[in-house]
Amino acid sequence: MSDSENKLVKNYITQVKQKLPEWLKWKEEELKNILYDLEQQLYNEARAISGGESLTDADVQEAIMRMGPPESIAKLYKRRGTPRFYITQELIEFYLRS
Repeated sequence: MSDSENKLVKNYITQVKQKLPEWLKWKEEELKNILYDLEQQLYNEARAISGGESLTDADVQEAIMRMGPPESIAKLYKRRGTPRFYITQELIEFYLRS
């Protein structure tokens, strides 16, 4: 696996992480597991696309395209969480800092 392929996957994972809901980002172990699983799924899909050959950038890009945009991955987790507290937009920054 080349550095550029690894960079494509890491960039995608970072984008997904940024889009995930805040409540999930606070659960470090769960977040780590989710991102690891996503990375493994991407590499497995890329290997399936390559047909057993060595991975190329095109294989990794195709796997990412099949997974969908980072927003679609994060959306699945946003639906899963049920907010327990309702804080107005004006107070959220204060809440997160305290």
